[in-house]
Amino acid sequence: MNSSRSPGPPNYTRRNGLPGPRAVRDAELTEQITVVHQRSRGTYGAPRVHAVLQRQGDGCGRRRVALLMRQDGLAGRHRRRRHRTTVPDPHPVTRPGLVLRDFQPGPAAIDTGLDP
Repeated sequence: MNSSRSPGPPNYTRRNGLPGPRAVRDAELTEQITVVHQRSRGTYGAPRVHAVLQRQGDGCGRRRVALLMRQDGLAGRHRRRRHRTTVPDPHPVTRPGLVLRDFQPGPAAIDTGLDP
C-alpha cells in the first residue's frame, strides 16, 4: 500500500514552483562554464575550467564544475596516444646460445666431506 500522497517515488520540487538557490547558482555557473569552455575552443576540461573560474573570483568546487560540465555535455580534449614505431614479431625465431661453456663443477670442486 502506497502511503504517500503522490504516486510513484517522492517528488522534491518546491511548493511555489520556483527553482531553489542551488539550482539558480548552478544555472549561472553552467553559463560561465560554457563561456570558458568555448573561449578555450573546447580544449579545457573540468580542472582548467575550475582554475579559470577561481581566478575570476567565482568560488565553487572542482567536482561541482565537473558535474555541471557532464550534465551540459562538455568535455575537454585529450592528447593523442603515442604511436608504436616498432611492432614485435609474434613468432620470433629462438637464437642459439652464444656462450658455449660447461657449467658443471669439476672433480676437484666437489666436496664429498672426506678429507684427503
